[in-house]
Amino acid sequence: MRRKTQITVLLGFLFGTSAACYGQGKIALHDVSEHGAPLRVSGTISFEVDPSQAIRYTYRTEGSVANVSDRDVVLTAIHIEASGENAPGLDSNLVVDRFFGPTVLRAGQSEKLDMPPVSFGTPTVNSSRPPIPVATAKVTFVQFVNGSTWGDADAGRRLIRQRRLTLWRLTKFEQDEQMVNAQGADVRELFNSFWNVQFPAVGALLSDCKSKAGSCLIDGLHSMLQAAREHQVEMTDPQDASL
Repeated sequence: MRRKTQITVLLGFLFGTSAACYGQGKIALHDVSEHGAPLRVSGTISFEVDPSQAIRYTYRTEGSVANVSDRDVVLTAIHIEASGENAPGLDSNLVVDRFFGPTVLRAGQSEKLDMPPVSFGTPTVNSSRPPIPVATAKVTFVQFVNGSTWGDADAGRRLIRQRRLTLWRLTKFEQDEQMVNAQGADVRELFNSFWNVQFPAVGALLSDCKSKAGSCLIDGLHSMLQAAREHQVEMTDPQDASL
């Protein structure tokens, strides 16, 4: 997911005549993907500025990703760039790997572009003529459920390497009966000792089970491994091995 943040999209620009005034507005997110890309991105970016706050700029996104191919998709990577007046610009990647979950992005279907709001503080001083607010999305890598891929192979290698490392760690944890049979806080402690931001799939599980019993982690672990094994069986294309 490099992680400049890999779940963040947004742009920096100000509406109105002065950064000293509260303002807000929206701009369309333009898809600049290469011809033949299997996905299409659409939506808007909302921008808010409140100079009374230390973190004054807030960016929000609303949109969707459509699978315009004839194959189901398991992994997507989208590069977001944005620029504008005064507020910091953005250069981010959104990575969605469905390998550890039961659902994929079906052919002909769409899913929500799901990203949390992001905030910035200090404005960017620009003495030149303010640029026209711009926000773009570019699909950079896609992996289909059969293991075949589209897009930047180097980016794909990094993402799939991270996935394989996560799978290895999950499997290692499952194989340790003492850890798997632990309960309550002991389970959470074991998970926290193993995982960090290098494993976003596990981080998501920890977040979901934050206020739940330790069995939530164990059940989640088994569900993730079951989904991963099912996806592995589907990946029959030799391109997967080359990555």
